[in-house]
Amino acid sequence: MKITGPLSPEVLAAGTKDVRGAVPAEAVNPSKTANPETGAAKPRRDSVEISDAGRQLASADSLSTERVADLRSRILSGAYNATEVVDTVARRILQRGDI
Repeated sequence: MKITGPLSPEVLAAGTKDVRGAVPAEAVNPSKTANPETGAAKPRRDSVEISDAGRQLASADSLSTERVADLRSRILSGAYNATEVVDTVARRILQRGDI
């Protein structure tokens, strides 16, 4: 949000300070930082590192459309509403530490 114009006396009287112009250039434009050697601005660069486990998950075969359809029909028919199934799922979630 950009606010322009003079500060009202009511705002200044409320204990605020007029700090316009006191902000360093890096805070105004964080996409550029100064090169310590030349003083010139240079663009920031982001990087991403993907772990071996992440690569393995990304390359794993996804579920086939037939398997998805089979699971969907089982869910809709109530096959997974049995107490034994719910207990097994809850136990596995607790064992994995997902909760």
